[in-house]
Amino acid sequence: MIAEQAVTLAGQLLRAALAQQSPAERSRARQIAGLIADPSAKALSIAMTDRIFRAADSRRAAKGWRDTLSMFGVPHGFSRIDRAMLRAGALASRFLPEVVMAAVRQRLRHDSRGVILPAESASLEKYLGDRRRDGTRVNVNQLGEAILGEEDAARRLEAVLSLLAHPDVEYVSVKISAIFSQIHLVAWDATLAEIKSRLRRLYRAALPLGKFVNLDMEEYRDLALTVAAFRAVLDEPEFH
Repeated sequence: MIAEQAVTLAGQLLRAALAQQSPAERSRARQIAGLIADPSAKALSIAMTDRIFRAADSRRAAKGWRDTLSMFGVPHGFSRIDRAMLRAGALASRFLPEVVMAAVRQRLRHDSRGVILPAESASLEKYLGDRRRDGTRVNVNQLGEAILGEEDAARRLEAVLSLLAHPDVEYVSVKISAIFSQIHLVAWDATLAEIKSRLRRLYRAALPLGKFVNLDMEEYRDLALTVAAFRAVLDEPEFH
């Protein structure tokens, strides 16, 4: 009974959303549908979004972009114009990496603007302020979960703590793999102890302000460890 009601409600919400789509939104939906229908195009889109913004050095970013294109090719899920631009950009990036990568980043920001928000303070504050006035709670989840070492993990932890300190942020999501780089399931006790230490910092920042910290995962490998850390820390008197 509940499942049938949920399906009915989901259908009502979808029909209402489709009825309110603007021409630009319908065009965007067709574009996304084309990418989703082509597994290679979908994989390339995700890889580009996740990797292009990582390297500050334009030459390194350009090489990473060319390597990504070499790995996935130029799928037909993209329009003819986009396929031509990808090929031309890959060639031009060998000679003008700064110009090409700036253009690629700008295009990615433009294409993902409906689902990925800029993290710059002014843009984020405006968005969160608008949603607060709407009465909508926002789950803030930082893009780019993969980290390469403890320096990256420390930066990610500080970034989440900064979000928790923001007056308009009520809800954040974080993965243990984003705040600790040395997860080893065979060293369970040592790994669990370090993760608990970092969760305590997050909970101590969230608790006085009544903010929500959601623990999620990208890999099934992290499930048992995440649950164990979650339960162990919340069992401590400080967090009752």
